Amino acid sequence: MSKISDFLILNIEKEIRDGETIVQGTSTFIPMIAVILASQKKNINLIAGFYANPKITPKIPSTFCFENFKNGKIIGLSGFLDMLIEEKIDLEFLRPAQVDKYGNMNNTVIGTHKNPKIRLPGGMGVDDIVHYAKRSILYVPNHSSKVFVDEVDFVTASGWNKGKGPDKIITNMCSFEFIGGKIILSEINPDYSVEDIIKNTGFVFEVSKKIKKMSLVDRETKDFIKEVDPLCLRDLEIKEERGKVLNKFKNV
Repeated sequence: MSKISDFLILNIEKEIRDGETIVQGTSTFIPMIAVILASQKKNINLIAGFYANPKITPKIPSTFCFENFKNGKIIGLSGFLDMLIEEKIDLEFLRPAQVDKYGNMNNTVIGTHKNPKIRLPGGMGVDDIVHYAKRSILYVPNHSSKVFVDEVDFVTASGWNKGKGPDKIITNMCSFEFIGGKIILSEINPDYSVEDIIKNTGFVFEVSKKIKKMSLVDRETKDFIKEVDPLCLRDLEIKEERGKVLNKFKNV
C-alpha cells in the first residue's frame, strides 16, 4: 500500500484539466504537490498565495508563507477576488473537517458555536469559492464517520441543498461525485471494499453501477513526488505522520 499522501496527490492530479486556472492555498500541501505533478503534462494557470503563476517550492510548514513560492506576479487579495467574481477561476481543492451528503462543509467548530469542543480555522472565503469557482473538489485524507456526518455542526460552506455545492470528494478510500445534487460513490481504492466505505460513512449514499478503480502510485510517480517534496510536507495533512514532519523543524 502506498503512502496516503502520495495516493491522494495522484488521484487529485487526475482531476486537473489542461488549460485551467487553479487556486491553491499554501497550507494544503497535498493538492499543492498535485499541481506540480499535473504541470509536468498540462498547461496550468496557478493562483497561489495571491501570486499568479509562481514557482512552487514547498519548504515551510506554514499557512500563507511566501517562502513556498518564488517569482510569479503578485495580484493581491483584490485581484484574486476580481477573478473569482468574474468566473475566471476554474478549480480549487478544499479540505473539510466535516462534510454531509449534500456537500455542506464545516471548517469552523466541532460542537456548538457557543460552546465548541474544537475551534477550527474558519471559512477564509471557502463559501465564495464553492459558489463562484466553476468547480470545487473536496479531499479527505482519513475517511471516517467523524468527517462524513449526517449533519455538519456548522455550515462554513453550503452544499447542493442550498444551491451550488462541490463537484467531487476524494478520500483515501474512494471518490464521491455529485450528480444532480446527489452524492454517488463513483471510484474506489482497490485496497478497500464498498462495505469498508459504508462502515466509515455517517450517511447513506448511492453506488454507481459502473464503479471505477482509483489509480495506484507507480514507482516513477513516487520518485517524482519525493524529489519535489523531500521534507514530506505533504504528510502534515496525515494525522499519524504530522509529528514526524514537524520534528524536522524544531531546531531550525
